[in-house]
Amino acid sequence: MFTKFIAALSLSLVCATAARSGEIMSTGPKGEKAASATELALTDAEIAKIREGNYTAAICFHYSGDDWSRAQQEGLRDAFKKFGIEVLAVTDANFKVEQQVSDIESVLALDPDILISIPVDPVSTAPAFKKAAAAGVKIVFMDNCPADMEQGREYVSIVSADNYGNGVVAADLMAEALGGKGNIGVIYHDAKFFVTNQRVEAFEKTITEKYPDIRIIDRGGFDDPNKVSDIADAMFVRSPELNGIFANWDIPAEAVVSSAIAMGRDDIVVTTIDYENAPYSNLVIGEAVHRQGRWAGYIPHHHPQPEVYYFRFDRPQGFGASFIGDEAHKITDGSFAAIPGGLSHPQVTAPGYRMYFCWMIRHLDGNPWTDRIDVEEHKWLLDAKF
Repeated sequence: MFTKFIAALSLSLVCATAARSGEIMSTGPKGEKAASATELALTDAEIAKIREGNYTAAICFHYSGDDWSRAQQEGLRDAFKKFGIEVLAVTDANFKVEQQVSDIESVLALDPDILISIPVDPVSTAPAFKKAAAAGVKIVFMDNCPADMEQGREYVSIVSADNYGNGVVAADLMAEALGGKGNIGVIYHDAKFFVTNQRVEAFEKTITEKYPDIRIIDRGGFDDPNKVSDIADAMFVRSPELNGIFANWDIPAEAVVSSAIAMGRDDIVVTTIDYENAPYSNLVIGEAVHRQGRWAGYIPHHHPQPEVYYFRFDRPQGFGASFIGDEAHKITDGSFAAIPGGLSHPQVTAPGYRMYFCWMIRHLDGNPWTDRIDVEEHKWLLDAKF
């Protein structure tokens, strides 16, 4: 029952969003089929028995300098508190293998019953995790798994979001913003890190197979998120014809945006992973810049969550049109559109005027925004060739 609790605790933290969005597209590092968090639960009697155990836990993160990691830590602490489990230590390896190995050795000296961790490298950290397993510590991994460790004997479970699905959505958003045509770059995590590899695999496969008029013309890998600006700078110089860049998660994406601004490339589309970075939030906010005479939010789509668009143009006389359901509205510099849930809402800018807009979607209770719903009668455009 204690093992059942550990699996239930971890699954509740990060799999919920993937389950809500429908089909789970990701598999585990060894091809394991994913299970939804809703399939695991504890009875009141089981919870009471766990609380009587006076168990302890340690958390060894790969990195804790972003909102995602802080949200995971907050969720873990809240859940452990609920079940009467004391958190002995929380460590941050800062993406350094040697630091994580040292962290694991340090927390083992505290004799925890539970270890939650995201391995920095599946090969180099494996001996340290095997030592923990041999000591009888119940281990749950998040997002990555050490090599040659046996599930059920050396660790309880691997927990993750639907990262393959996230990559697919990022590709669809890129294609939407570019109008289905353009040249893009990919800035990827150059490490043996299963979930970040999954995101890039899904993004590139979706672009290649679904959007033949979008070409991936440049790629750049990083092992330190703090050096992404240099990689993006070089990519802009090397490939000035770029229209967009996909970056693996929010911090690298922010570096790409900063680089684009510094290079005067305010026409670049940047996509990354969004909602999973802040599952506790009530709002999703994004930005887009569209070239003269181009459509946005196209093909027409809708979602049950309400949305607001705020528009700016590169010239004060710039204008365009916002279609909300069956109604058309003129948009001008500084105007906005309030879109009720359930109505389609494509936008278009007039030839000669570049359009910027900020979009804001409010999550509904129990129904957060995670994806768009394309209007059925226009889906043929997704595969059309002109």
